Amino acid sequence: MAQRIRVNFLSGTASGVLASSSQTTITGIFPSTMTSIGAGQYIPIVLNPGYLGVANTSGPEIMYVTSASTTVISGTRAQEGSTLASGNMPWVAGPLVSDFTLSNGIINGDFPAPASSGQLFVSTSTTSGGFTNTLPSGTTVPSGVTIAAGVAIPVGNLSAGKLPTTVSGSKIFQAYNTISGNSCTVVVNGITGYNNYLITGQGDYVNPANNNALVTQTLTVNGSSGLSTSRSYPLSIGSQIGMTSTYASGISPSTTFSVSMLGTTVGGPGGNITQALTLIVMGFN
Repeated sequence: MAQRIRVNFLSGTASGVLASSSQTTITGIFPSTMTSIGAGQYIPIVLNPGYLGVANTSGPEIMYVTSASTTVISGTRAQEGSTLASGNMPWVAGPLVSDFTLSNGIINGDFPAPASSGQLFVSTSTTSGGFTNTLPSGTTVPSGVTIAAGVAIPVGNLSAGKLPTTVSGSKIFQAYNTISGNSCTVVVNGITGYNNYLITGQGDYVNPANNNALVTQTLTVNGSSGLSTSRSYPLSIGSQIGMTSTYASGISPSTTFSVSMLGTTVGGPGGNITQALTLIVMGFN
């Protein structure tokens, strides 16, 4: 992309201007400072800008000047949606709306350029900023921000807070339950809106006694044995974690259903085993 050169206090006159984009060379009076335009650079000027008390019958026109002498300029006519001018007229080089865009600011070095696509521009101090793949420590993501599919967030970079309930076209349904006993159930109701669901149940078990037990985790979708899965773990003395998961696909988004997780223990001290169950259902299309 060509570099936009910004200049102060340049003006002059142009003569014999035709209302034709094929006329790319214009004669007139131009300051010597314009003769230093380099390859891949341009200076935007306004032909026939209009001023107080003068009827502007054509233009104003923005022209990108790519080369210049003190009597002749060459460039591209009618830029940035402007209208071709014609006749003998003044011209000026002044600030335009496009001078205040981020893209031109990057090209002209007002802002650093990103090293790769997908980077964020963040402040590095109260007076500067930069593009980065890593949010600075202390950054708070505002409520309502959607994290698009494909964005990787290292778990080690997550701090206090809960997993977002909406992630770019998917939703997480979750529930918790804790009980001291040999049977614990947790249920997520009102699941709807997606074609596919990843169902994960986690049990945290504490066995304080001196004898071992067996824990069985069962995930059931709407009470259907076809979408039910179980897994058993030996439960020794102390704390342990068990994980069970299943996958449901081809479900109509209009279908509303529930998922339950049952944790049962056999052996051990019975009522003294503490079960803390977490059930997470992620729906996505």
